[in-house]
Amino acid sequence: MLKVAIVGCGKIADAHAAQIQRIEDCEIVAVCDREPLMARQFVDRFPVKHSFTDVTELLCTARPDVVHITTPPEGHFELAKLCLEHGANVYVEKPFTVYANEAEKLIHLADKKGLKLTAGHNYQFSPAARRMRELVKSGYLGSDVVHPRKLLWLQPWGSKLRACPAGRQAPLGSSTARGGYCRT
Repeated sequence: MLKVAIVGCGKIADAHAAQIQRIEDCEIVAVCDREPLMARQFVDRFPVKHSFTDVTELLCTARPDVVHITTPPEGHFELAKLCLEHGANVYVEKPFTVYANEAEKLIHLADKKGLKLTAGHNYQFSPAARRMRELVKSGYLGSDVVHPRKLLWLQPWGSKLRACPAGRQAPLGSSTARGGYCRT
């Protein structure tokens, strides 16, 4: 039996739980959220044995084989690192980490410990996402696909971003772990 835990009990966690339930010999053994009410409500919606407000307690008590991290992105690095350090494989909802150097550290730690680590986007195989990939592949949207690095983005606080050279610390988002965007 594969033991799964979910950290972060917001909307996207429900989508993860629904899919996990479809997997034979797989059980959600615990959930965790800093807000106790969120964790309790999740347990009311899904067949989960335990809820926690502390990730370390979850890891030590439930001892999951894999942890799905469905929290806001700012916490992804520390949570994934903690789970890996406790011997759990990790699935992180996108974006993987906020900074490229954090992603590289997690990859190195997972390799060192012989654990699996992946970033996912829960809707990547939805009918709309599959159709969009078909349209891009067929050329329907044009021959030159615009890569996000070619654009300037305006952040809510008003600072512009520009493409960063590989190796510099850059916030991730729609970019890769080897580059990204730098604030200007």
